[in-house]
Amino acid sequence: MKVNVEYNRETMTIEVPDRNLLDVIAPDNAEQPITADSFRDRLVETDRDRTITSFLEGIRERGEELLIVINDANRPTPSYVVLEALLPLLESMDSRVSIATGSHKPPSEDEIGQLLGGSFHVFRQILHIHKCRDADAHSYLGTTSHGTRVIFDNIVRDAKNILVIGSVEPHYFAGFTGGRKAFLPGHAGYETIEHNHSFSLREEASLLNLSDNPVHLDMTEACGFLGEKNIYSVQLVLDCCSNIGGAFGGDLLSSFEAGIPLCTRYFTKEIPELADVVLTVAEYPMDISLYQSQKAMENAKLALKENGILIFVTATRQGIGNSVFADLLSSSDDMDEIMGSIKEKYVLGYQKTAKFVEAIRRYRMLLVTGLEPSVIRSLHMEPVPSIQEAVDMAIEAKGKDAKVLVMPKGSALVPKLRVR
Repeated sequence: MKVNVEYNRETMTIEVPDRNLLDVIAPDNAEQPITADSFRDRLVETDRDRTITSFLEGIRERGEELLIVINDANRPTPSYVVLEALLPLLESMDSRVSIATGSHKPPSEDEIGQLLGGSFHVFRQILHIHKCRDADAHSYLGTTSHGTRVIFDNIVRDAKNILVIGSVEPHYFAGFTGGRKAFLPGHAGYETIEHNHSFSLREEASLLNLSDNPVHLDMTEACGFLGEKNIYSVQLVLDCCSNIGGAFGGDLLSSFEAGIPLCTRYFTKEIPELADVVLTVAEYPMDISLYQSQKAMENAKLALKENGILIFVTATRQGIGNSVFADLLSSSDDMDEIMGSIKEKYVLGYQKTAKFVEAIRRYRMLLVTGLEPSVIRSLHMEPVPSIQEAVDMAIEAKGKDAKVLVMPKGSALVPKLRVR
């Protein structure tokens, strides 16, 4: 059977024998995607007494400034759709945009253009880009019950009115992205992000889990240190083509929670059995680096038999990304020694190292990526020149009856074993 997958924004067709193909699973398509023209009519508002229109018009009538917080280029959030939908009103207000980069590097000029879309001409010259290591631009606001020192960018500390635009997606240790992540990690200092992310090593910090997830609970508590602010949050749920399937508005928590059921419906898929081979693709923009692409590997692990073969496909357009995790992973051939280093002293990025170690211990890892083969080997994985070669190698290794599962959008999709 022919299967289409995307690599470096180009469609590749691979062949998987019918007898071997277990399934091809992907997030759902939205029946009627939300556009800039339909956004205000389709927005599901969690508080009818406080709509996005009354929120914005109230700020304009008071002559106050509005800060708009959007995700960076490492997220698929189409913030530009919301900005364009609201632009007639925003142009008449004293407003500016801040990009929630967290610990990521600043976006390029091309990426800024993609993030702002049709509002580029309005906001480019007054755009703020968060830089987590700029100590002078941050302030300490208090300490959470989890021991995290809350250090936030002064632009969110000082803002009285904030419009947050985010998206709700499954996340491998925060449970779900969206909502509170606009501030932590989005606008937090490096120390704050590092301490919060250290909780990712705990068992409860897992996909789709919020109830006892220490990362989520700490993020939520940290947002409380911003004080009494006038915040309206728009949380989007995207389909498999990054179209907007749902839009939810309200306060930071209610809009986030409202998007979770649709997100779960779109991005979790049942599989009949565990596969011998899983082919997972880190789709754009999650293929920006190996650091970000890891999410596609993490989801794939849920569908793979012990000692199976994981084919990990990512363009890694900007290389390794945060090299801290890779430096530790390549520092030794002894996985126990590497894990010992992580437990001895956590450094931001080591959560990725731990997840790679877990995969390397359990599976044979074949990588189709833009990285140099020597770099891949130093990370204890096998480089393969093409996706088709990787599929052929895996089937040969696992036998003629090997079952192959294909995840063309592996970064967002969570496979779940069907309960019999």
